[in-house]
Amino acid sequence: MVDELLVELHLLKHQQGFQADALFSVGLVQVFDAFSRGYRPDRLREPLFSALCQATGFEAAMIRERSGAALSAMGEHSLEAVRSWVEQRGAGAPQPLADALGAIQRPDFHYSRLMAVGLLTLLEKAHGADTLDPQALRQAAHEIGESMGMM
Repeated sequence: MVDELLVELHLLKHQQGFQADALFSVGLVQVFDAFSRGYRPDRLREPLFSALCQATGFEAAMIRERSGAALSAMGEHSLEAVRSWVEQRGAGAPQPLADALGAIQRPDFHYSRLMAVGLLTLLEKAHGADTLDPQALRQAAHEIGESMGMM
């Protein structure tokens, strides 16, 4: 898992149009936390995340902070609000998400699959998302991602 993330992060860091925005941060944290669950000893998980980020030129604390802020902001908004933000290119969205949605419109935007993971993770936190079945949520994520130009 660490090898794969090292390669992914190294390649991303050298893409001119790539930015470590909220979508990326949520995706990276989600992937790392999910795949390192059960890592022993557990107390070394966070130092491992920090080392992974540092080795690839990212700041672990900033990634975690952006991820937390974006996840926190999503709990107050519905999937329909997210669809509206996408249509309006970030207008009305909480700041970390508005920045990410605005960045997607840049001509030099560089997509990362970690952003898709971040989008799905954020949508899972949206108000009312817990009442949807997993397939409906994945379908909504696919539709929103496609309308953002990520698919």
